[in-house]
Amino acid sequence: MKVFKYFFTILFVTGALRAQSKLVGYGVSETEGIVSVELEFEGEVPYITDFVLKSPPRIVLDMDNTLYKLPGRIFTVDKGIVLRIRGSQYKREPVPITRVVVDMDQLVSYDMKKEGSKVILTIPGKGKKAIPPTSSTTKQKITKKPHLALRSLYFYRSRGKRDPFMPILEEESDTLLNIADAKLIGIVREPSGYVALLEDKEGKGYILKEGDRVRKGRVIKIKPQSVIFAIFDFGFTRRVELKLQEKEK
Repeated sequence: MKVFKYFFTILFVTGALRAQSKLVGYGVSETEGIVSVELEFEGEVPYITDFVLKSPPRIVLDMDNTLYKLPGRIFTVDKGIVLRIRGSQYKREPVPITRVVVDMDQLVSYDMKKEGSKVILTIPGKGKKAIPPTSSTTKQKITKKPHLALRSLYFYRSRGKRDPFMPILEEESDTLLNIADAKLIGIVREPSGYVALLEDKEGKGYILKEGDRVRKGRVIKIKPQSVIFAIFDFGFTRRVELKLQEKEK
C-alpha cells in the first residue's frame, strides 16, 4: 500500500513540475452587446480544447498543461448574454488541466484568438446567429495560432449520462459509500494511521483509510474526531467533513 502512495505522490509532483502555463488573470468587457472575455497566462499560452453544452448553455475551455491561479472559482459577469465565469483545476496529474466555463443565457457562434499572453473569447449579443440545436459536431475554422486548438463545437446530451465535469478517475461503482447519507460511527488508531468506521442509510458498514474511494470522491484526511472527503461535482472539488457524534449521556 505504501508503494502505491509514494508512486501517486511522484506522479502528482512531476505532473505539476511539467506545467508550462498558469492562468493568472481574467477580464470582461462589453461593447454594443458584444462581450470579450480575456484570459491571461503566465508562461506559454496553452493548447486549448473548447466545446459547448446546451443545457444549460455554456462554453467549456480545457487548457492543457496549465495550473489554475485565479483568486476564486465563480465570477459573476451579467454582461450581454454572459452570466458568469467558472474555473477550476480540472485535473492535476499526470498533466494538469485547467477548465473554464462561460455560462450564457443562449448559445451563439463565438470566436477565440490569441494576443500575446492572452486568449480572447468574443461572444456576440442576443439576436445574433445561434448555434443550430440539431447539430452535434458542427466545426468552425479559426485562424490557427501556436498552442491553440482548432475549434470544434460539441453538444452533450446529459440525460442518463455521467457528469461531464467530473474528473475521469475510474468508473463509479454501486459498492462505493455515498457520503450524502453516511454516518461516522468510529475512528480507530492503527500503527499506520487512523481508520474510519462509517455506516450507510441501510446500516451497511465501511472501513476507510486515507486515499480510499467513495462515491464521486476520495478520503483525503482522517482526524481523531472527523473525516474529510474531496467530492467532485460539476467541475469543482468541494470538501465535506463528517464528525463523530457525541454519545448521549
